[in-house]
Formats: sequence, C-alpha cells, structure tokens
Amino acid sequence: MAKETTAAQFAAYIWLLDLIFNRGPISKDEIVRRYERNSYINPDGHTLTDRTFYRWRDDIEHLFDVNIKCNHNRDNCYYIECDDDIRKDGVKRWLLNSFSLKNILNESGNVADRILVEEVPSGQKFLTDIVSAIRDSLVLEITYHGFGQNEHTLRIHPYCVKLFHQRWYVYGKSLYNNENRLYALDRILDLNITSDKFKLPKGFDGGALFADRYGVSMNEGPKQTVRIKIDASQVKYFMTLPLHSSQKIVESNDEFSIVEFNLVPTYELKQELRKYGSDVEILAPEWLRQEFLNDAKRVVKGYKGN
Repeated sequence: MAKETTAAQFAAYIWLLDLIFNRGPISKDEIVRRYERNSYINPDGHTLTDRTFYRWRDDIEHLFDVNIKCNHNRDNCYYIECDDDIRKDGVKRWLLNSFSLKNILNESGNVADRILVEEVPSGQKFLTDIVSAIRDSLVLEITYHGFGQNEHTLRIHPYCVKLFHQRWYVYGKSLYNNENRLYALDRILDLNITSDKFKLPKGFDGGALFADRYGVSMNEGPKQTVRIKIDASQVKYFMTLPLHSSQKIVESNDEFSIVEFNLVPTYELKQELRKYGSDVEILAPEWLRQEFLNDAKRVVKGYKGN
C-alpha cells in the first residue's frame, strides 16, 4: 500500500506541474475543477483542498527544484517561475511529456489501442522508490543480478537516475567496493529503502556526468573528436534527432555530409553507428576507424565462411 501511495503522490505532483506549465497562468479554481474532472489522477472524485494544493506545491519545489508562484496582480493565477529552465532540462521535460502521454492514454477510452508507444519495462517496479531515496538521501539496499555476474546484495548511495534506450539506470556509490557505477533497474531483483542517510558529494551534477558521452558506459577514456561521413540518404535522420549536443555538420553536398562530435566514444555510440552499415564511414579518430574496419572484415569472413 505504501508503494501505491508514493506512486500516486508522484503522479499528482507531475500532473499539477504539467497543468501549470502548459496552461498557466491558471487560477486555483480552475486547477480544482480540472482535478475533479480527471478520473485518472483522481479516480474517487475528491476535491483538491487548499492544504493539499499547498503541500503539493512545496513538495514539487523540493523534489524537482521548480517554483510555482502566484501572480497576485493577475487574479491570483499560478505560473511556473523560470519555465524556460524546464524546457532546457531534459529530465523535467521528459517527466512532463511522459505524464501528458499517460494521461492521454488513460482518458482516451476506446481509441487507446490506436496510440502505440514504446514500453520501458525496467522503469515500472523500482523507479518510484529510487527517486524517493534520491530525494531523501537514503541508502538503498538492492539485490542485483548483472549480466554475467552472480546474484548479490549490496548497499548504494543513489545519486541520480538515467533513461537510455528503454532502460532505466541508477547511478551511485556502492558501499561494497566504494566505487561509483550504474545499475540497470531491470537487473534489480529486490530493493529496500533503508533508514540510513548519505551525503551527496559536493558539486555533484548528474547532467555534467553524462554530458560528454552517448549512452551509459562510464570508463572509456577522455572525450575526442569523432568524425563520420554520412550518405545523403541518412543525413536527415541525424539532423532531426541528433545523437549528441556537440554534433555539427562540417561539410555537406548532394552525395554525403561529414559530421563531427566532441565526446567520449562509448560502446553505445559505436553500436549506434554500426547500425547504419555502409551508409556511415568513420573518418576519425584513426583507432576507431580501424576498429570498424576490422569489424567489417570479420563480417565478410563470416559470410564467406572459413
């Protein structure tokens, strides 16, 4: 029951934040009316009391670092202070977008089966508890079964969570070996929030931690300039959905474009580029070009047989 209560509270926070972000400035009376009509977030048809509203507003500020302000000069309407910060923040934007979609699905009636979305199976069971532990700086005890590893139980300090390719990961410090690492939520067998507190390292910035990499691999050296040649038929896919914030076109014509990245050449980046086959050629660095060349030789050898 506790998990359901926590999950329901989290959903209510996101609902209120999404409503004010997209519809604000909005009066509290209108917020209350929308709450009463929303059968997903309020299945029992309760009234949103002043006490609950102000508690949610305080919790949102604490949990998401978002301030909901009241404009007393405009009919006491509520709005998001510095809403541009949400537009620039990938996590907050993802939360709002995800909740908006989920709300749409729950309110869509007999057309919901025609709204097709990707599932994120690893985020269903433990994400709410992990976010709660991050918020309250509480140590987690997890039973973990990594690929190629034996099942084991350990304690971690959860610092942040990251979603990548339909998998949720929690990043933090393992008290087993005193190292920082990522744990995939779909490989966690059991999880408990302990009563032990931990202190977040001074200056920790989850966004900065992953800013120079594509994916979740953590120990792959410094960032470098990666230059690739893309066939004209694939260029628009790269431009409309960039792989990384450093991505830029340095040359382009009717046949191909040359694109540069300044990042850590992670395992996930290599896998992403490999899927384009001959439509993408690695130009630099030379060691990465040779790695792809060797991969291509092994593929050809495999098809030709020994």
